[in-house]
Amino acid sequence: MGLAVAGVRGGTAGEWSCGCGVAMLSRVPQGLGGQDCTGAGGGDVQAMRHDGGGRAGHPRARQGRTACYFYPMHDSLQIFTDGSFDAASASGSWAFVVMEGERQVFSDSGVDKGASNNAFEVLAAAKAMGWIGGAAKDRPVTLWTDSRHVLEGCHHWRAIWRNNGWKRITANPRLRRRAIPDAALWQQLDSLLESNRHVVVKLCKGHAGLAGNEQADALARDAYRAAARLPRS
Repeated sequence: MGLAVAGVRGGTAGEWSCGCGVAMLSRVPQGLGGQDCTGAGGGDVQAMRHDGGGRAGHPRARQGRTACYFYPMHDSLQIFTDGSFDAASASGSWAFVVMEGERQVFSDSGVDKGASNNAFEVLAAAKAMGWIGGAAKDRPVTLWTDSRHVLEGCHHWRAIWRNNGWKRITANPRLRRRAIPDAALWQQLDSLLESNRHVVVKLCKGHAGLAGNEQADALARDAYRAAARLPRS
C-alpha cells in the first residue's frame, strides 16, 4: 500500500493505526488534527494520505478521497482475533492476542465444533469481548479482525438482526423467516458490544505481515493441531 504525505512535516515514532483500519505504520509524520475518515472526533491524531487502491471498503474511496488519520496505538489496547475452520471434521479453532504497544499482555485460544469459518471468526471476537468485559472495562480498546463478515456484522447487521428477532428479512410475509447463521454467537457478541461501548471494531488485512494478526492466526492453528494431535507446520 503506497503512502504519500499530505502537506505535513516532522515525525512521531511508535505504532499508529489508520482510522479506517486498512493501514498501520511504525512512523507517521506530524500533521493536522481533526476528524478521521469515519467522521469521528479528532484528538491526538496525525493526518496522512494513503493509497486506498480504490477499495470499496475504504470510507474515503467511496467519496473519491483517500485522506486518513492515524491514531497512536500505545494509547489503547489492540486486540487481534482470528478463527480457523476444518470442513472435514466440522470443527475449528479461535484465538485472540492482546497488545499494549509492542508488548503482548495476554492471549487465549480454543477449539469447538462448528459449521463455517465465519462462525469461528465471530467466536474469536466474542471470546475477546468476554475478556475485555472482565479485564479491560476502563481501557480504550481497538478490536481488529481480518473478517469483513465480522466487521460488517458488528457495524451494521447486528442492529438489524436484533430488531428482526435474529431472523432473516424476507419480502414475502407468508414465508417463514429463518434464523440467521450463527444466531446464538451473534447474540452473544451483540450483548458484549452493547455493554462495552468503549470497544472499536476495525478491519485489518489478513496474512499481510501484521504482527498481532499473524500471532492470532498461528495461535488458532496451533490450538486446532494440538486438539487433533497434528504436528506443527
